[in-house]
Amino acid sequence: MTAERHIFHTDLGKEGGQRLLDWCRTHGADSFTFSVIGSPPELESEAAAITAPLEPFRIARSRIRVIPEGQPGDRWSNVPVLWELNDATEAILLRFFPHGLLTYAPTNNVWCEDPCLFRGERLMLGIISHEGEGILRIDASERLAFDQSEIPNRRNGEWVGY
Repeated sequence: MTAERHIFHTDLGKEGGQRLLDWCRTHGADSFTFSVIGSPPELESEAAAITAPLEPFRIARSRIRVIPEGQPGDRWSNVPVLWELNDATEAILLRFFPHGLLTYAPTNNVWCEDPCLFRGERLMLGIISHEGEGILRIDASERLAFDQSEIPNRRNGEWVGY
C-alpha cells in the first residue's frame, strides 16, 4: 500500500530539497524528468543547452507506466524525456532549481520547473513548481523511516494530488 505525503517549499526551504532528494534516492528513486519553460525564440536553443549535460543519461521514457487520461496520476505518466538519477545528474538537477527543488526561478525567458522522480515505472515524487508543492508516494514499509527523517511534510495537500 502506498502512502502520500505532501511537501511544501514553504516548509522545506531551499536547503531541504537536497535532503528530500537524498531520501528518495536512498529509497529507490532511479530516474527523473522536469520541464523547460519559456518563450520563443530563446526556448528552443536554451532548452537544448540546459538539457545537453543530461543527454548521456537519457533513458527510455517508455519505462514509465502510462496511466490512461482521466485516471488518478495520469498527469505524471506523460513524460517528455527521462534521465537516470545518479550522483552526476543529481548535481545537475539541483543546479536547475537554485531557490529549492520545490520552486522555480523564472529568469530571462527560459527556466526549469516541475521536477518528478520515479522509482522504476512509478512516480515517487511529483512537484508542481508554481504551487511550491509536491506529492511524495512512499511504501507502507517506508513510513517510519520517512517520519524519522524529519523532512517537513503534511498529510493533506492544497493543490497537488495523485
